[in-house]
This record gives sequence, structure tokens and C-alpha cells, in this order.
Amino acid sequence: MANALAAAEMNRPNFTGRESTDIKLDELEDYLYFLLEQLKYAFGNIGPDNFNTAEVNNYVGEVVREYAGEFVHTLQMDFSKWDEGYFTELLDNGKVQLYTVVTDAGGNPIVITDGVNAVRVFW
Repeated sequence: MANALAAAEMNRPNFTGRESTDIKLDELEDYLYFLLEQLKYAFGNIGPDNFNTAEVNNYVGEVVREYAGEFVHTLQMDFSKWDEGYFTELLDNGKVQLYTVVTDAGGNPIVITDGVNAVRVFW
């Protein structure tokens, strides 16, 4: 991902102020297409093998939701069993929530469920 960000910065248009509006628009359009391709690549290639677990846990820790009648925070997400079809979430009330993952033929998750609720994932 760092390489993609460096490439995006390197390919950013650098205008001198002497370019015509048409030239600027063409360069900006090219840059937007480039960024779109970088996003497609990044989102198409992210998976459990390249999650930054520390960052996921930082982000998820900010999420507050109601669980069994009480408000809880997520303390940790454990994706180590992703290839076996599930992952877990450690809640601040001491409970561990199990999520199952259904994948398509390409290994992309298409349904995630907690045993009660199911969420479809579209690629």
C-alpha cells in the first residue's frame, strides 16, 4: 500500500500556472483514472494475509454498540482463523463474539454472520 501511495504522489499533476484549462482538465482526468485504478487494485487485493492487525484493533476499538442489552467496546479482532472460515471479536464485557465467513470460489468473503445477523459483502 505504501508503494501505491508513493506512486499516487509521484503521478500527481504539478501545474505551473501557464497551462490552459483544457490541458489542466486532461491531466486531472488522467490522474483521477490513475487513482481509481490504484483503489481498485488495493481493494481487490486486501485480505487477511495483509491486514495490519494493530490498526484494525485500533479502529475497531472505537466502535461502540449494544450487545445483549449493554453497550460494549471491541477490544480486539482475531483474524488468525480466517482461512478456516471464522474470526472472533473480544468485547470489553469479557465475551467473545464468533463470526463465520462464507467465501466465493476466489476466496473473497461474500457473507459474514454472527449466528443471528448476516451481512452480504459485494466485490
